[in-house]
This record gives sequence, C-alpha cells and structure tokens, in this order.
Amino acid sequence: MSLAMQAWEADNPARVLELLESQRPKFDQEDLRSFEWYHLWGRCHSACKLNLHVPYTHSWCVAFSPDGKTLASGYWNAQVKLWDVASGRERATLSGQHNAVGSVAFSPDGKYLVSGSFGPDENLKVWDVATGKELISLKPGQAQIRSLAFAPDGKTLATGGSNETVKLWDVATWQERLTLSGQSGWVCSVAFSPDSKTLASVAAGTIKLWDLAANPVRCRLQLPGDYAVAFAPDGKTLAAGSANGAPLRLWDVGTGRAIITRKTYSWTVSCVAFSPDGKTLAIGSDDRTVKVWEPVTGRERAFAHPDRVRAVAFAPDGQSLASAGEDGTVKLWDLGPTREPMTLQQKKGEVISALAFSPNGKTLATGVGDSTTLWDVATGQAAAAIKVSDATTESLAFSHDGETLAVSTGSAIKLIDVATHKERAVLQAPNPPVRSIAFSPDDKTMATGRCSDGVLGEDNSVKLWDLAAGRIRLSVDGQWAAFSPDGKTLATGGGVGNSHGNRWGTVTLWDPATGQMRLTCKTERDNVWGSSSYVQFSPDGALVAQATDYGSVLLWDVGTGVLRSSLKGHTAPIRCVAFHPDGRTLASASADGTVRLWDVLTGQERITLTEHTDAVLAVAFAPDGNTLAAASADGTVRLWRAATDQEAVARQTEDDPDDPNSLRAQKEAGDRLWSSGRPIEAEKAYRLAIGRLEKLSAASPNSPEDRRAVAVAYNALSSLLGATGRIPEAEQACQRARVVNEKLAADFPAVTLYRTDLFHSQRRLGDLLLGAGRYPDAESAYSQAIELNPDDPEAWCRRAFAYSAAGQPEKALADYEKAVTLIPASAEAHNNLAWFLATSSDGNLRDPRRALELAKKAVELAPQGNSWNTLGVAYYRAGEWKAAIEALNKSMDLSNGGDAFDFFFLAMAHWQQGDKDEAQKWHEKAVQWMQKNEEALKKDKMHDEELRRFRAEAEELLKVE
Repeated sequence: MSLAMQAWEADNPARVLELLESQRPKFDQEDLRSFEWYHLWGRCHSACKLNLHVPYTHSWCVAFSPDGKTLASGYWNAQVKLWDVASGRERATLSGQHNAVGSVAFSPDGKYLVSGSFGPDENLKVWDVATGKELISLKPGQAQIRSLAFAPDGKTLATGGSNETVKLWDVATWQERLTLSGQSGWVCSVAFSPDSKTLASVAAGTIKLWDLAANPVRCRLQLPGDYAVAFAPDGKTLAAGSANGAPLRLWDVGTGRAIITRKTYSWTVSCVAFSPDGKTLAIGSDDRTVKVWEPVTGRERAFAHPDRVRAVAFAPDGQSLASAGEDGTVKLWDLGPTREPMTLQQKKGEVISALAFSPNGKTLATGVGDSTTLWDVATGQAAAAIKVSDATTESLAFSHDGETLAVSTGSAIKLIDVATHKERAVLQAPNPPVRSIAFSPDDKTMATGRCSDGVLGEDNSVKLWDLAAGRIRLSVDGQWAAFSPDGKTLATGGGVGNSHGNRWGTVTLWDPATGQMRLTCKTERDNVWGSSSYVQFSPDGALVAQATDYGSVLLWDVGTGVLRSSLKGHTAPIRCVAFHPDGRTLASASADGTVRLWDVLTGQERITLTEHTDAVLAVAFAPDGNTLAAASADGTVRLWRAATDQEAVARQTEDDPDDPNSLRAQKEAGDRLWSSGRPIEAEKAYRLAIGRLEKLSAASPNSPEDRRAVAVAYNALSSLLGATGRIPEAEQACQRARVVNEKLAADFPAVTLYRTDLFHSQRRLGDLLLGAGRYPDAESAYSQAIELNPDDPEAWCRRAFAYSAAGQPEKALADYEKAVTLIPASAEAHNNLAWFLATSSDGNLRDPRRALELAKKAVELAPQGNSWNTLGVAYYRAGEWKAAIEALNKSMDLSNGGDAFDFFFLAMAHWQQGDKDEAQKWHEKAVQWMQKNEEALKKDKMHDEELRRFRAEAEELLKVE
C-alpha cells in the first residue's frame, strides 16, 4: 500500500489502480483489504460521475451531443450505444455496422450521428438521433474509416481512412463532394477549425492543414506529428499528440511554429481535445491515464482507466469529460474542484482538541474551546453548536446507545442529551483537569482520566463512575482509560508520578468490577518523563494500542502482557490512536502533522495522510469503517472516505482472459489444449475450472452468470469426453449442464438467453445419445429441445436422424419436411431431406427425382462437399450414372479426398456403366477407409450403420463374396 500511496503522490493514478487491483482477492481468497485500499481506490475514482461498461469488447470512440444530454460510444463489437448523461442509462443500441466502430460524431444541430467502422463494406452510417434508426449507408471507398468530423457550420463531413485519402461529404445530400489525396498512410485523425475553413489531417507522422476556402484546395502546412489532433476554439492553436513517447506539441496555426512542446508521456498519445473555453487540454494515452492540462498555468490532473485510453471528449459546458478505454468502459469525469478529503472548518485560530463519532456514524462531535459542534458526516455541514462551559473542552465520548454525549471541561463532566442538546447531568471531578472519557459497553459505568502533565505528587488516576447514582465507585492508577469490547477489562495508560517511582508509560489492565490489577505492560522506555499514555483496545479485545511521546505506537498482547509490535515512523509525539472496526488497520495521529495507517498483523506502515498543516490531536474511525476523521491544531477536521460502491467492494473478476488464474483463462486453456490435440491436459483444465466455478456459484447464488458459467464448462467437458469415446461420462457432464440451465430458465423466465441455453444443452444431449446408438433416448431429448424452440430446423433434422436410425422413417420424413419449411433458404435442411429421400432404408419412401431437385438446391445455396455428395447419390438413385460420378468427384475435391460415402456410390455408379475394374477399385478403397476409421465409427453408430448398409448394397451389386 505504501507503493500505491507513493504513486498517488506522484500523480500516477493508473499505477495506483494497478497496485490496488493486484490486491483485490478472488472469490475463494480471504479479503485482506482494509480502509486504506478503499480510500485510495475511491480517490482514484472520486471524480468519476459515470462508469459505463460494456463487457467483452473495446470502447474505441466517444462523442457528446451538442446539447450535452446524450453520449455516443462506439465499440469493437460493431455496436454504437447512446447514453443518457444525466442518469447513465442506455438510451439505444445502434446495430448495423459489420465491423469495429472506430469513430462517431454528432452533427452540430444534433439531428444526426455518423459512425465509421474498420470494415470494407458500407462502413459509414448515418443515424437519426431521435429515433435511433439508420438513415443511410455510405460507401466512401475507404477500406477502414479511422476518423471523422463534422465542420462546425454543419455543412460538411470529413472522413479519414486507410486508403491515404480524406473525403469531404455534403451533409445536405450525403453525396461525396471532394477527395483530398496526397496522404502517405492511414489517415488516423481529422479536425476542422472553428470557422470550418481549415481541415487538419494526420497520416504517417505528418499533419496537413488544408485550406478549404481555396480553389483548388491546397495544403497550407505540413507539420511533424502523429496520431491525434485538435483545434483550440479560437482556431489559432492546434494540439498534436504523438506516438512512442514523442513530445506533445501546441502549434501556432498561422506560423506553423511549435508554441509549447511538452515531453511527459512515455506512451502513445492516442487522443486530444480542447475544452470549450480553450483553457484546458485533455490528453488520453496508452499508459491508461487521462490528463487534464492547463497549458498556461501548467496545472494538471490525472484520471485512471483500467486499460489504454482511446478517445476523449469534453461536454459542451466544459464541466465534464468523457473518455473511452480498451476495456469496454466509458467514463464521465467531473472537472470541478476535488472534494477529497472533506474539510470541516472551525473558526480561524481555534484548536480542535477532541472528536468522537456517534454509534450510528451519522454524527461527528468536535470539541473546540468552550463549545461542542455536531456535524452531519454525510454532508460535512454543522448540525448544532452546544456551549458547554467557560472552560476548554478536553475530551468527548458518545454512550453506546447514542443517547448521551459526555464532555469534559476543566473540573466538570457534562452529560448532554443528544436529541435535545440539553444537559442531563453534571459530574464534578475531584481531580481536574479530566483528559479522558470512556463509556463501558453497557453504558452503566464511565471512566474518566486525569493527566497532570508530569507534575510529581499529583493525583493521576482514573475514576469509575456509577452513572445511575452519579458518583465515583472506585479509583485506579492511570491517566487515560479504555474499556475492552466485552466490558470485562479496563486498560489505563500512564500512572502515578512521585518520589517513590513512576509509571508514566505503563499500560495496566484492571478488573473494572473490583478494581483489582490484572497485568502490567511495561518497557524500558516507560520511565521516560512525559511518555504519552493514550490507549485503545482492538475490536477483538486481544490487543491494546498505546501512544508514546517518542513517536512509536506499542501493541500489547492483552493475555500475556507481551509487546507484539512497535510501530515506528512518526517524528513527534503521538497524541491518539484508533483501530479500524475490522481490526486490521490502526490509525495514529501525531504532533508531526500526519496520520499514519498501520497493518496491525505485520506492523508495516500502509499509508501516510499529510493534508493537515499542524499537529494532529485526535483521530477516529466511523463505526462502519468507511470514514476516518482527524482533528488538528490547524483548526480543521479532515474526513477521509473509503469507497463503498459495488465496483470497489467486488472480488477480482474471474472473466479476465489475461489473468492465468481466472476461471475464464482456465476454461479457455482447456479449449486451447483440446483444439491442439492434448485431451488429457484439456480435461484436467476443464475439471479444475468446473471445481472452482461450482464454488463461485455456491458463494454467489444470486449471480446467474456465475451459474451459467458452470454449465458452459460442463458442456465443453462433455464435448471432449464424447469425442474421445467416453460416452457415459460425456452424458453425465451434459446432464449436469442441462440441470443448471433448466434451473436458470425456471428462476429467470424473462431472460430468453437461459431458455436458449437450456435448448442447446437438451439438443447436445440428444447428439450424444444419437452417437451412442440410443435412438429412443435421443428422440426424447430432441423432442424436449423442440418444445423449447420449435422454430429451430436443426433440432427437427436431428430428431429425424434418430427416427430414421430407430426404424421410424415416416416420422423422420415429416421432421425433414418441417425443417425445410422453417428455413426455405437453408442448404442443410434441403440437403438432409434430399439424403433421406435418396437413401432411406424404406424403399417405399425413396423419391430419387425429388431428392435430385432438393440436392441441386442445396448445392446452389452452399456448394460444399457434403452437398455435392448428396447430389451424386441422388443422381445415382435416379439412374444418371455419369452425372453421379461427376458430382461425387466434385465432393471428393471439396472434402480432402472424400470418404466411404463417396467411394461406395462411385463403385456402384462405375459398375452400372460397365467399368467393373474402376468399380472394384472404389469398393476396395471404401472398405479400407472403414477399416482405417473403425474406432471413430464405433463412436458414431448412426453413420456406421449407414455405411454398413451401403457396403452391403455395393457388394450385392458387384457380386463381392
């Protein structure tokens, strides 16, 4: 965490996020994050107003509508999305591009949105913003549209592409007006000047300024640069971002001279944009940051993205900035003043001596002079000011029920009704001044401690008050006091100081019921005069933290009195310590002006907070652990917040393919191993992923996507097991996937995806049963699939396979016919029906002429090897031997030499033509093929049975003995 804090202080939020994300736990790991992690994460995102994430794609471009109400973003998955800026809700998804969308732009009147894609066909589309409908597709002849921009006067659109040209379009007619040639590479950026008379284009490291008012158009200047350009609103300055760490430059458009050169970027500057007032430049780069820079003042802010930044755009009012990153995220940043940490300001010159949170965490009490202020923690506004006395407020404490606030002032302890702000009681201390107040957990006892600042002979003692009776019931040595969480132990710091000895730095543990001493915790330094004695118990009661004047925090073991840790880092006395409610972090406040956060387990310093300008006198965590407050002699209270939103508290994603330990990476490793012919390792990877996925699903039962991932992994395992002949195991895995999908579909009936998943798992089960020769079971599985999706022709065809193999050809024929009806343009449906009519085992159902007609249609729709094979068989059944041989030879050409389905029918066709030697050759080749593929055919009984039938038919014709 110290490295993350150093990166924050170095204004490198991307590095901060990288370090923080490395500590984000997976679902099956212990979450060791504490306040400082959430605080730094929140500071990195404090200016982020909206986080618009589209998973599994890259966000490549972004643009505001002229009224600032709509944000458009383009994605690698060929989509454009329109977002409502006020709510962050998606207004529309514009689908129609066939390739990644690399650029979007609104027309100046806000009526049109133009999107450009990286594809070759119709890669420029014009959309109606109001309806979200596509108005026109343009074919600019530029293989990839890399950039586009509207002229400010709204009359012209410029597009830059990969064919070394810039094209200008007439917006009124959407006709191409002019082509600017002479670029020496891809045109990766175009920008109009504010008066619409000049166009800047960037290609191959050169910026060209085109004078559009001239006739003919001519290039005014050629400037060294690369990648991204933007005009300032006054048109006099051009910003250019470069690649590979080259300087960012601001150019004087009139003279062509570089006004400012700024070499601060070690990565490619991918995008630049000027604010509407021209005072600020936004810079996005591959180092995952967006920098907002004021060239005149040199002031700069940095915002972090999880991945490389591809686009930036200012809102029309200049108050917000949008950025798009390669992780599929579009972020909207608030450019107003930073608000972290929140500062509560007292009157100038007033020292805040004490503070305390109410038990519900909504109120913070601070003591200043003769009054106590109650603050609203959420807003930072003062809710009430209570004058308690004419003396200085020394200490504050809320009762655990939140109804009473105890305030020590000089010789009096006042008990204030929190609801009415009126005094309930006043307890007169016999040994003023009272510097320490603590309520017992049951609120029946209050401990008050007196500190004499090292005066010998003074009564430095802790008094235990019976609050019901309003009197002291016993007294023990000490100056500062704290109750253990269970109320059974009292810790006191410091003690008596007289001629008989001293215990200024001693921590003593007492029985608060009897006043009996239990244990003394002491080091050699405890005899140092003036050693501080502030103490606090850890939330589990196992430790006592002690503040010292020599800059260390001591952690004592309550059970043994042994010193566990000495936390060293402060350079001045420590005035106060506070444990975080999770017990993992300790905060210490020091006269050196800092608050330090420590890892309780390791004793390592995590971060240092340096916002105060004078000694820090008090520190406290809110009961929920999400706010840290510190009071200072500089007259302020600072509130540091921890992020609490879902994105912050989430566990590490299991969907990151770049993380080798993520579940997605493990499942994809199985896919790669299987595709590369390594089934044993692939199975191991799948089973490892499934084991962890089932744990994840159990840990997050309300996450349907985690449950769905289990089914996906089981399906992959099932496919592998089926392909390797382990049919029973494959069926078992498929059944597991089907059960998960069935439950998802039942739990979320409105989500069509889960019903679709169930359909596919049911159909996959049918495939396994069909391959195993269990035809009635396969027919049943396919029937259930058809009930889920009766419009899927593949399910009808596969049930037809099962019917045919099970000796029910009439039912098979009906299903084949149904598939053709569902998709008349399906080559597969036509091919399947043609095959059945040509090869059915029931001679009464054969129809060679119709089979021939259907097979010809299948070849027309998809001239693939299997279609030509069916056509050859149909020709054979129709008695057209020569045509059969030609079609079967074509099938073999398209199918890597063919298979026995080609060879047997070639043998029979050649025999019918009287070429017996050729027939014998093809018959022998078919038999050899079956022998070679014997193991594979055992796993595919349906095709094995078909080939045996065709072999018998051929051998009968060829009179093979």
